[in-house]
Amino acid sequence: MSNSNLAKSVSNFISTYSNIGNRHVVGVSGGADSMVLLALMYELKIPVIAVHYNFMLRGAAADQDQQLVEDFCQAKSIPFFAKRQDAAAYAQQNKLSIQEAAREMRYAFFREIMQQENAHKIITAHHADDQVETVLLQLFRASGLKGMAGMPDAENDILRPLLHTSKDEIYQFAAENDIPFREDASNQTDKYQRNYVRNSLLPLIEERFPQARQNMLQSAQYFKEAQQLLQQRMAQLRKKLLLPGPHQSWKLPIRSIMHLTARQTILFELFSDFGLRPTQLSELMNLLQASNGARLDLQDYVIFKDRDFLLIQAQQAEKSGDFFIHQSAGTLSMPTGKLKWQLVNEPLVSVKYDSNMAYLDAAVIDLPFRVRPVKTGDYFYPLGMTKKKKISRYMIDRKFSPLQKEQAMVLEMIPEQGNGKKRLMWLIGERIDNRFRISDKTSSYYLFQYEPNV
Repeated sequence: MSNSNLAKSVSNFISTYSNIGNRHVVGVSGGADSMVLLALMYELKIPVIAVHYNFMLRGAAADQDQQLVEDFCQAKSIPFFAKRQDAAAYAQQNKLSIQEAAREMRYAFFREIMQQENAHKIITAHHADDQVETVLLQLFRASGLKGMAGMPDAENDILRPLLHTSKDEIYQFAAENDIPFREDASNQTDKYQRNYVRNSLLPLIEERFPQARQNMLQSAQYFKEAQQLLQQRMAQLRKKLLLPGPHQSWKLPIRSIMHLTARQTILFELFSDFGLRPTQLSELMNLLQASNGARLDLQDYVIFKDRDFLLIQAQQAEKSGDFFIHQSAGTLSMPTGKLKWQLVNEPLVSVKYDSNMAYLDAAVIDLPFRVRPVKTGDYFYPLGMTKKKKISRYMIDRKFSPLQKEQAMVLEMIPEQGNGKKRLMWLIGERIDNRFRISDKTSSYYLFQYEPNV
């Protein structure tokens, strides 16, 4: 096989990031880059498994791509796996772009085969031209240093041994070694963003700046090293600034952020871990100066302004449903903690005040009960008071944080018979309603114990 430099480069790469003797899954589309990669791995006697995904987007042409790869693997006795699935239908069903859908489908299948065949790593044929296009696209998306660094050589279970090899070098290698491949006709259309960058934008840039590709690759390397330095600093700042709280929450002191230089970059890096998108950075910056209780919703987290802090809470833990209690004893698991209760049929000798415990006179309450989030307009008679008070006002007076307000739950009586009214018996973990307190006449009572998540 001619061009021993490329073969040596791939061999050295696999030795650095994996092990020559391990089995590897190679994603093979049938294009020049993936066919060259497969041929190189085969000639280097690195155990490979070829995996092809037919997205059913190009009719007979897609079937011919699959057949080319299958024929090559059969001739070389390379294990071959293929899957057919309609990417357009998958994209519509999951509300993704075609490119996002194809990537998700492809890598899920790669990992399935990797596990099934006990392979070590996934090898893809991304090359230097792909890297240039990625850097430009990430620039347009304001993706920060990490995006500007482009694709890494090695990323978790994915290796990219051709990332420093140009497309022209790949074509030359294929021609010199009679490696078959097929051109994807859809690469010539500018329908997709990457194709537009490849076919229209980059040629214009290179007319004025002939060294643009090489310079962007060099810049990507600079960004990569800068990102490494930034991550070292961010590890220190995360430990210092992100203070863990109960049940998937954190808080960040605003004053500490305001004194830092480059705080936009620091905030983006801190909150990108929670799913902050570049387009939301300005909203996050505004939150620093916003009024108490302001919030920013991310996909899986919500950020609250709480006086001198930003509070981060997992959305799943924040949202609570209704829970019904029909038995006189039991245990209930909620997103914020565990609630236990029992009916005690004897007078209470003494009460030790604990906000996480509620003693309720059984003579004035009836099953069923309901545990639910606080609603607008909810009121109760706080223990020791004879006038009703809105729970929203109570929480303000008690200086509840926005996060505590969002997570507040009440225990409510909802009698199914007669004209019984719904009545709040306990703001859980805080105070019971004065109307249901025990007295020296109490002969039986319900004892509720709340164990919040740590």
